[in-house]
Amino acid sequence: MIKIFLYKLFLKIYYFIYSKFKIKLKGVGYFSDFLKEPFIFKFKNCYFLFNPSISRSYNLIVAGIPNEKPTHIFLDNVLNNLDFDIQFLNIGASIGEFLIVYSKYKSVKYSVGFEPTDEAYKSLLISKILNNLENSFIISLSVIRMKLLIFFISPKVPQVRP
Repeated sequence: MIKIFLYKLFLKIYYFIYSKFKIKLKGVGYFSDFLKEPFIFKFKNCYFLFNPSISRSYNLIVAGIPNEKPTHIFLDNVLNNLDFDIQFLNIGASIGEFLIVYSKYKSVKYSVGFEPTDEAYKSLLISKILNNLENSFIISLSVIRMKLLIFFISPKVPQVRP
């Protein structure tokens, strides 16, 4: 528990120094390697599983800070201002920083995430369950090697066909 606290504190200090002085400290990945046990954390009102075997994939979100702040700002603005439903597609979903968060938006009817890395895929599935995301589909498949078509037919569930 103390390691998690110290890691989150380091991430907040890192982000403060970077946002104020544009200085990137070393050690975000290095210190994440000290976290050897899985745990649940919260980011943007969503729960995520921290999987130590892919600890370097999480970076700042463990401390509640977006890894790609401009992308979050853009998606927040777009998805909060839609007056119709959409299907959200996340290729390379990783640990779900976008897929899990944006699957909860009212305008997102369905979401599909592709993640070929086995451990990230497993973590995504658990995070999906933690957030009760019945409208989210996670596929363990590299899009480059994909030999199937996905049809999004609103308001039906996305259909995967060989």
